[in-house]
Amino acid sequence: MSAHSTALRPWFYTWSLLTRYLPTGSTIHAPVQPTGVRVLAAQLPGGGWMFALVNRTFVAQTVRLSEPTGSITVNTYLYTDGATPSTDANGFPTKVGTLTANFTSGHALTVGADSVVVFTTAS
Repeated sequence: MSAHSTALRPWFYTWSLLTRYLPTGSTIHAPVQPTGVRVLAAQLPGGGWMFALVNRTFVAQTVRLSEPTGSITVNTYLYTDGATPSTDANGFPTKVGTLTANFTSGHALTVGADSVVVFTTAS
């Protein structure tokens, strides 16, 4: 790849998700951080939610999040190291599914090995 290549780099995918779905004015929460996993929970300015899980281990991890969300539906975005992510024609991430859950009493989310998963109510 030349120094002037316009090909998207692997980190573009996760950075584009975070910059799009974690806007200024979000309230950041500090959920439990299991070994090898980074967890971010944020209440968005409009009242929605965003959760990001980064798994730096070689096995899938399940994290139980408890946040005062009530029942919400979130779009799911996934990036796995070395795999081709789900993108549109311009290379921007596309959702891989949706999940409806209530995190108020706690809900388990799973992130695969060497993966980043973002769940957001934002569209």
